[in-house]
Amino acid sequence: MSYSHLTLIQENIDLFRQGRQDKRGVRKVDARQHGVKLQNNFTKVNNDFHTTKKIGEDFIFRIVRDSDKPINYTKLGLILMAETHKNISIVRVQDEHALLSHLSSFTEEKIAKTNIVNYSDFANIEEFAFQTPEEKKGPLLNDVEVKNYENYTLDVQLYTSDESLKELHQKVASFKTYLSDFDVKFLDDFILQNLVMLKITIQGKFIDRLLEHKNVYVVDIPQNSTYDIKGAYERGLETFPNVSLPSKDAPYIGVIDSGILTTHPLLKGSIADSVAFGNLNSAFDENGHGTMVAGIIQYGDVYSTLHNHNESNSVSLPFNLLNGRVTNRENSFPDDRIVASVVKEAIEEFKTNYDCNIFNVSLGDSRFPYTSNAKMDPWSYVLDKLNHEYNLAIVVSAGNYNPAYNNEAILDNYLHYLLSDEDAALIPPSLAISCLTVGSTAKDDVPYSDSKKLSHVAISKKNAVSPFTRVGLGYSKVIKPETVAFGGNYSLNVQTKRINDSDRNLGIFSTSLFNSSRGAWFETRPGTSFSAPYITHLLGKIKKELPEAKGNLLRALLINTCNDNTTTKLLVQEKYEAIDKPATLKVKEKRLQGYGEVRENYLTKSTDNYVTMYFEGEIGINKVNVFEVPIPDEIFEKKGKSKIHISLAYNPPCRDSRIDYTGVKMSYQLYRGLNLEEVVKYTCKPDEGEFEKDKLPKDKEKCKCKLAPSMTDASKGTLIRTTHQITNNNKSRDSYGDTYYLVVKCQERWYKGPKLQPYAIVVSIEHEDDSAQLYIPIQQKVEARIRTQARARV
Repeated sequence: MSYSHLTLIQENIDLFRQGRQDKRGVRKVDARQHGVKLQNNFTKVNNDFHTTKKIGEDFIFRIVRDSDKPINYTKLGLILMAETHKNISIVRVQDEHALLSHLSSFTEEKIAKTNIVNYSDFANIEEFAFQTPEEKKGPLLNDVEVKNYENYTLDVQLYTSDESLKELHQKVASFKTYLSDFDVKFLDDFILQNLVMLKITIQGKFIDRLLEHKNVYVVDIPQNSTYDIKGAYERGLETFPNVSLPSKDAPYIGVIDSGILTTHPLLKGSIADSVAFGNLNSAFDENGHGTMVAGIIQYGDVYSTLHNHNESNSVSLPFNLLNGRVTNRENSFPDDRIVASVVKEAIEEFKTNYDCNIFNVSLGDSRFPYTSNAKMDPWSYVLDKLNHEYNLAIVVSAGNYNPAYNNEAILDNYLHYLLSDEDAALIPPSLAISCLTVGSTAKDDVPYSDSKKLSHVAISKKNAVSPFTRVGLGYSKVIKPETVAFGGNYSLNVQTKRINDSDRNLGIFSTSLFNSSRGAWFETRPGTSFSAPYITHLLGKIKKELPEAKGNLLRALLINTCNDNTTTKLLVQEKYEAIDKPATLKVKEKRLQGYGEVRENYLTKSTDNYVTMYFEGEIGINKVNVFEVPIPDEIFEKKGKSKIHISLAYNPPCRDSRIDYTGVKMSYQLYRGLNLEEVVKYTCKPDEGEFEKDKLPKDKEKCKCKLAPSMTDASKGTLIRTTHQITNNNKSRDSYGDTYYLVVKCQERWYKGPKLQPYAIVVSIEHEDDSAQLYIPIQQKVEARIRTQARARV
């Protein structure tokens, strides 16, 4: 039977999380010698700055640190602008007198070594220096041989700290005045707190002058959408089913793409609004990409829906779609607009006008594959900022990879290419840590056969990752893509030994533009563009069942159903088990498929043997929330494996100029065999100023449940999913009891804003035996606790 999901019971705990002191050692230096060196160093950069100061330029330079131990820049009279992974900080001078005064005290040894803040700060500083123009070049511009008299269109990002929007506009105006001497054409600007970008056209001979300005953060060739829109095979259909329109209260889903053909027979009437963004003239699709995405969002598996429907019954459209066209006929963004600005405009309009919480972005820029330690790109960053502000569920495709070798070697080596080729990494905007990134799997492995055609063989096995899907890990080793869905397959021509990327049997079938010569309303195309909207379709189903659910809960409920025992996992084990350690195998599996495949039958309903409880709310920063997890007797008495799946989703503030990209960090831990008082004792503290006071005793370390993957690995992202396997025997019940406790923590990093962080937590208890009866006893315990809490409040 199926049942409604249950409430996860929160205990009435309002205490601070326990923390640990920073025990990293302080660098020992000769204060006089080191201080004189720094004074001379600063005098030089100070003189150089004032001698060459440009219009609108701030006193910005870099600090080379000896270690990653943090420095209290504010106390030194400096403002931190950016950090890199090479112990380099970019700072702006706010109070030169304060800096020189503290430095003088350090040099004269007036600061005791026990005064950790000031002594360790200066001891950790190795050098003051200005950035070079080369350091400010982005990866694409760095590869360009700039010619003096050619014009280049560039994205320019400026440094920001915590200035007001008024101050930022003034700085941009001054910067434009500086550039006016170089015959620059200003195309667009994008000004947010903590993100300022301009799009300009400039002659090559002036690019170094641009890079020399101290306020310039990074300059690069503009981001765009570079997906290949070829490889489509048009399909006709003799009969169309009757289509019933979505209800007025059906969920809204935003489609940020190439537009939608609103007159398509299977979509007509379900497009609630159509808007062209980025100065495009029309909101309607001109290449079919957005219309294919829309069909998958509405129908899921379009082919099965059409060919399995009963002609006497209509097909119901479940969602109201919002058509946000942002790309042109070639599926590229307008040349005169900043990509991040256009996407932000589209999402905010649909959120404001329709309270839309779910968006699909099947776009990406394959010229920017992620490299370790690279800064977050503007497109991904803006999606994270939107998620922080609005608590959305934004689904992004992982991107399409062109296999390294276009020959028969790919049949045996495509997994190796995906895992070893740096060009197979995720691309913007799939790096956004608060978005759901979706990779692709092969729906079929039987290529199209025709006696007049040369024979072909599928590259990927059915249900395994596609040969074109991009892989993780994501920014700062976040587990990405989080999940996978059908996106198609490629085949190899066995005679010519060339890859066929448009096999009609191996692509994904969906709605498209009408081809009058073929009478075709449908196409098949492969790509992660078409795996992402399937996940968006599933999120829509959850939203339809739980209309009040926000983005965090939608993400957590979906990812908590994932199963990683997949065909992809078997392939990884077959290929690498003999040469890799188990931990390495798991990393490869995570890079290819994230947490695995969604189990749709558990998305919106619990069953007798699979029970889901959830909570969506807020947590105080540096606070702890505690939840009760009831364990029914059937878990211990019935043979078979039992598991607890836990997923946490949150939408933190982000800043692309920080090594700690998120302003807060959340995590959780599951405990067994402890009562509530003990849980509070070992995880909480009454005073925010205290550090950890009560560690878990050695004899109770077994009460801390083992989670897989580890919290260290999983908590790098904002969607954390782990599993604990329950020891299901009577001894385990006697030792650990029938109530577990889930402790959720929120740690402050650099964020100083409102002290509440929205989040959602989902717990599912699963027994592998379908006949196990878990739901009713868990429901009874939950309802009893709700009644007890209600009486306590009276």
